[in-house]
Amino acid sequence: MRIPCTTLSILSIATVALCASAAPASADPPGHPDSASVGRSAIDHARIARRLADFDVPEALRPGLLHALESGRIVDAATGVAPSSIDTIRRDGLVHHVSRFADGSFIATAVETPGAAAVHPDDVQACSRYTGAGVTAYSHCLVISDTPTLTLQFRASYHRSAGASGIDEIADWDIQAYGGSCALQEFDIVKARYGAATGPAKARLRCFANAVSGIASSHPHLDLVVDGAGGHSESNS
Repeated sequence: MRIPCTTLSILSIATVALCASAAPASADPPGHPDSASVGRSAIDHARIARRLADFDVPEALRPGLLHALESGRIVDAATGVAPSSIDTIRRDGLVHHVSRFADGSFIATAVETPGAAAVHPDDVQACSRYTGAGVTAYSHCLVISDTPTLTLQFRASYHRSAGASGIDEIADWDIQAYGGSCALQEFDIVKARYGAATGPAKARLRCFANAVSGIASSHPHLDLVVDGAGGHSESNS
């Protein structure tokens, strides 16, 4: 089930209720019935199986992981245990940092980071980077997390320097649950500016999960975290 929304900034942060009413959940595409109403389907099975392949889950672990997800069991990635390995993969032009667990489950996070030459002043939809006067600014860059059954993503504009870093705007959130549903609960700039004494700037997309297979938390979230070293993404799902 997929749900999109629009923009929040530090100048005009709307409430979650206003955001949700402005952007109602979109209908599932043809051939993809609402999994919240029909339960787990063959289409869900196929899409999750494809995600396991896309994120390089070992073939020997895929049948057992699929069975666990179909049975509603919580997978290792959602239990808080330490990952058995961490690696990176390139997918859809992004470098994903992938935490892998013994049962084949994973949490993959990425933040789009264009090169210094990737500046598109006439295209606000493209992720761009600008450096000047000691400040590096990133505009409309993708922040994303993936698990076998859930994708959370949004776009963010932020800046960083040795002494002044922060998040300027967030936009275009999107939630995709492959089995069950996850309704928007929070999309906000939690802390706009980084301070050495108070910790990093943070933006958060959080949803309320209704029987999303394999996860322990009913409130999975994706964070963009920005400090003097740059921006990175974190997820609890």
